[in-house]
Amino acid sequence: MIETSIQFGGVCFEIDGRCLVGPLDLNVSRGNTVVMLGESGSGKRTTLRLINGLLSPTNGEIFVEGKGVSSPLRIPLAFTTASHVSEWY
Repeated sequence: MIETSIQFGGVCFEIDGRCLVGPLDLNVSRGNTVVMLGESGSGKRTTLRLINGLLSPTNGEIFVEGKGVSSPLRIPLAFTTASHVSEWY
């Protein structure tokens, strides 16, 4: 059985009615590496902020290590799971 480490179910993130991310369905299994590529403003950093719990989704659900976004442990868990490399290196 493959254990899902990060799961997005119909996740949307909006500001002032403008959709910045989603709707997004994503399952990342433990041990896999995922690379997000896209132009500036395409939602890569916003998606990582959603995973890390720095932002809450407008719609949908996010689970990290089986714990929902409302779990108080989501931020420490997610920081060991997701990272960001700036395009300005």
